[in-house]
Amino acid sequence: MRLTLYLPLLLLCALSIAACTSGQKAREADGRDREFWVSFKIREVNDTLGVPHVQCPDDVDVDEGAHYRCVAKAGDGTSVAVNVVQPRRFATGLRVSTKLLETRKVEMRLRHDLNVGRLSEPGVVLLDCQDLVEVKKGGHFTCQGKALFRDLTVRATFTNDRGKFTYTVRSRPSRRGN
Repeated sequence: MRLTLYLPLLLLCALSIAACTSGQKAREADGRDREFWVSFKIREVNDTLGVPHVQCPDDVDVDEGAHYRCVAKAGDGTSVAVNVVQPRRFATGLRVSTKLLETRKVEMRLRHDLNVGRLSEPGVVLLDCQDLVEVKKGGHFTCQGKALFRDLTVRATFTNDRGKFTYTVRSRPSRRGN
């Protein structure tokens, strides 16, 4: 008789513990999904990146229309805080509202300018810009390059919030040779 009284109580306790544990795992899975989709959205803009590491806050309310910030870190060590908008409850619908520099296009433009454009630095064989750069007026980024027997440093400053920038190039003899 005692067993029949305790059995429902034990069953209720076991179900309560299972529900709490599965709820925590669901929240962790939602956070990982959110971080995956933020990383995916960043890579859509900037395909020169490897998979950036993204960390979003755990206590995000993922209701429709939620806004929150995540931190993305690239393989070269650069990081940027990105604003995320969640128009739907599901992570797949989120959008990154922070404008990021399209690094590959910028590297190609600078390579062209340095090789055949107004700067006439012959033989630019390598140019590498920071992987993650937020586009905002007054912000800046740096690229490192190598020309024939020269090391180059390109320092660029954004002149507006749409990605237009000006730059200067510092050239010095290469220490190791190219």
